[in-house]
Amino acid sequence: MDSTDTPKIEFKSIASYKNFEALTQKFGGSWDGNILAIDHPYFNIQVHYFQFLNDIHIDLCTMETFHQVNFIQAPPKDQQYVYVRVGFSGLIVDLGKENEFENHGVFIYSSNQHFEIEYPPGVKSRWIVIKFPVHMGSAFTKRQQFEFKKRIEDPNPWIYYFPLDAEIEAYVKQIFDHGTRSEGRHVVPFSKALDIMGVIKEKFDQEDHGHADHRIHPEDLKRVIIIKNQILSNMNTAPRLEDLSIEHGISVSKLNRLFKNVFKLPLLKFYNTRKIEKVHQKILHSPDSLTQIAEEMGFAHMAHMSRVFKKHYGFPPSDLRKLSLS
Repeated sequence: MDSTDTPKIEFKSIASYKNFEALTQKFGGSWDGNILAIDHPYFNIQVHYFQFLNDIHIDLCTMETFHQVNFIQAPPKDQQYVYVRVGFSGLIVDLGKENEFENHGVFIYSSNQHFEIEYPPGVKSRWIVIKFPVHMGSAFTKRQQFEFKKRIEDPNPWIYYFPLDAEIEAYVKQIFDHGTRSEGRHVVPFSKALDIMGVIKEKFDQEDHGHADHRIHPEDLKRVIIIKNQILSNMNTAPRLEDLSIEHGISVSKLNRLFKNVFKLPLLKFYNTRKIEKVHQKILHSPDSLTQIAEEMGFAHMAHMSRVFKKHYGFPPSDLRKLSLS
């Protein structure tokens, strides 16, 4: 592979084992029927694979990049499957300094939706993919969960996004904990995947769908994910819509429209919402003081962060910090 080439990790089949066999033929590495491991000069990837009831597939993915890598999911369009991709950790470790690579979030999309993510060099990330046929998703759906059923049965390409919340994140961590250890209980990936689907169904039917259109051209989807990762990888500086418009060759109005199609919010509102959610995560899990967190996240001062936090959550960050220490 030439040094100027961008390696492409392509998943062209619904069946994970076929994708893994193709990747080892292309990049080397090993695939033993349960674990894919590739140690390439441009990236390392490891995937633990589980299959349940013949039709439910679960991939637990860990990847580190040393070069830009394109991850592409483009299976054939003659099979109707639902994909659930949950990203839950990501670090940029380039140049010896750790910054966040924005990998958090839940994407739900049809198998005929082309899905592509560009990973920059120096990124460590983890995600899971849950795949199941549409008929099985319908069978798991309660009668009142009409919106979810209608969405997954749509034969056209579609995609939907939810922020990663604490409940889904806890389930994903349990899946990784048991699924990547030889002594782990390997029924856990299946049971917790069902729990994740239960949460997603509830969230989906609580949404006000109105006339939202969750169809998007593959190139626009690729572009909006790149921009999302770009603006959230440095949360101490607010993005400038005009600069992003020029950089990516897209009008400000279309930029906001694409963000509303995929993330349900215009770009700046999405950024500000994700920023305060990140503050919430840091208060719960970081030893840093509230003043340090305010500085790290680009707030003018701690009082400013506190006002924004309270407006979003209904209580001040000091209350959450007390709870995290109790």
